[in-house]
Amino acid sequence: MTAASSRIHTPLGWLTVLINVAYILYGYYGFAPPPEGMPTDWWHGRTFILDWESMGGYVDAPVMGALIWSLPSFAICLATFLTTRSAVARCISLYCAIASFLYGAAGFAAGAAWMLFSWRFTAVLDSIAFALAATLTSALLVGSWLRLSASLRAAIYLPVFVLVIAVVRGTTGTSEEGSFGVSPWPVFTTFGLDNAVFVLCGLLFATAIGVLSFSRDSFDSVSRVGLVIAIVLPGYLTSLRFPGMELEVLLSLALTAVLMIGLASFFRVESSEGGLGGRALRIALGAGLVFVPIVAGSAMARGDFAVNRYVRSPEVIDALQAHIKAEEYYPEKLEDLVKAGYLDASPRPRIGFGALETLGIVEPATYRYNEYGSSFVLEFDSSLWVQCQYSGHYYFDEEEEDYEDEEDDWEPEEPEWACLDKAPALLGEDEEEGADEFEDEWEE
Repeated sequence: MTAASSRIHTPLGWLTVLINVAYILYGYYGFAPPPEGMPTDWWHGRTFILDWESMGGYVDAPVMGALIWSLPSFAICLATFLTTRSAVARCISLYCAIASFLYGAAGFAAGAAWMLFSWRFTAVLDSIAFALAATLTSALLVGSWLRLSASLRAAIYLPVFVLVIAVVRGTTGTSEEGSFGVSPWPVFTTFGLDNAVFVLCGLLFATAIGVLSFSRDSFDSVSRVGLVIAIVLPGYLTSLRFPGMELEVLLSLALTAVLMIGLASFFRVESSEGGLGGRALRIALGAGLVFVPIVAGSAMARGDFAVNRYVRSPEVIDALQAHIKAEEYYPEKLEDLVKAGYLDASPRPRIGFGALETLGIVEPATYRYNEYGSSFVLEFDSSLWVQCQYSGHYYFDEEEEDYEDEEDDWEPEEPEWACLDKAPALLGEDEEEGADEFEDEWEE
């Protein structure tokens, strides 16, 4: 592209972006239901598209209706890609195309949920669309990012890195506060980042390996092995993340990887800096910059759960048992354990970054505790869809002796945990995942 054509194409490319933004705004007003069914503010949707004779019938076929509605937006997105080399413009236009599809699908199939959650639902749709668009254009964004100074690169990426980790680590689907979620279900984290973006990253890593295989001077045994790894990799990563995934899905991922490798290797719309090898490195780096914070946030969330389940909660339970042994009753509130000297500080489970709670960005995580005379219930939320409960029971020795004299061999109920060992499977058919409910006797 010459300097003259660049000057012409860049403004034209950004014009297509503005047209696409206008199209999704029109789609939002045409699909989004207003809260409680009545638009009272200018930003409330009007659902007039659903009243069109040509579109209203797709309520029973929402995916087809959404595809038809989003076709103009995807066409405009293609025009953006052909008329500008700006990675940011391309990312925004692709976001508009994906968002137009999601708006259509939600308008046809999830109007009640959209009405219930209002702007939160819209925010989730936009967040998923932007996450997908940024992932798909990550190689292009990285190309522009690498041309910046080291300080500018850090200033742009580090806030994104921290934000993604905070969202993945701090989202819980059982908390009433609904921090980082859609009150209270973590739709964006679960279906946007943990599911869709994770799978896309696997495809991009496969594409990078495949392109690198074709970049060699001769298609030798090393190249062939690399290509096989590239084709198998997306399905392998997906099966690790979502055990029990259907074979058809894994095969479709392999075919998608082949298509993406072919397009990235042989379809050259513009010159590529560094040839195929440079292109492969940018694809891998872009996918890595997206992939690492998601995996890191997920690992931290699992660490939070382990600390809560095996360290902090046992300390609270030990203090409760010590209290009833000394006082012959359970405290009304957990704070009473601190006043009585059984705990050093008010007990709180760990969910996400404590700094965000200190700054008031998210609500502090708390235990839910209820005292019932000679028993209690202690609950805490964990990452994604996990919630744990401890049911405590206490019986005095003399009462137990009375029961021993009775003819029936009645035994008092033991204290027990009811806690999912890991998040329930939202993809795949792993019956064990999320269903490992176990009970432990508490050792006094």
